Amino acid sequence: EAEEEEEEGGEEVESFSGKDVGEAKLLLGSVAFVMLLFYVVNYPDDDIRRYAWDIISSTIAIFVAVLMFSGIHEAILKCLTLVGWLSEGKKTLLVAIGYAIFFVWFMILQLTIALTSGAYCEPEDQKPDWQMTAWNIQDPYMGAEHFDGIDDSCVSCQGGDKGIAMLPKYG
Repeated sequence: EAEEEEEEGGEEVESFSGKDVGEAKLLLGSVAFVMLLFYVVNYPDDDIRRYAWDIISSTIAIFVAVLMFSGIHEAILKCLTLVGWLSEGKKTLLVAIGYAIFFVWFMILQLTIALTSGAYCEPEDQKPDWQMTAWNIQDPYMGAEHFDGIDDSCVSCQGGDKGIAMLPKYG
């Protein structure tokens, strides 16, 4: 049959399997999706661009978190299996290891939040009197008509465009 096709048209006809067609569709869909992402992140409207970057950032963060968790979890289980602490019959130890891993991640989260928020940055002698302090969140989106300028010495936890200022109470 292949010889007959070759004699008639002079060319051999190649057939594709369902797997080949599926891979081709996946590749074309991926390219179209990346083109759509480029279109959305370069859109003229600022809000659409901002939300597009927020969604992309969240998606990448979730992907990296799942990938890191899976990799670290498998590495710990592999090490414990090589040492001989983990075998098929030790389900209780596996649960305890799961809780230990959770506790370590939770402590890393708490330490990161404490350090980035400035909770451990202030020396004991410079802590403000909380009863005599009013709070003002200095936000770049609030115009000058809402507040007067704030002295930089009153601002704690400065980061990026925002900061928290501790001002003496009036009246």
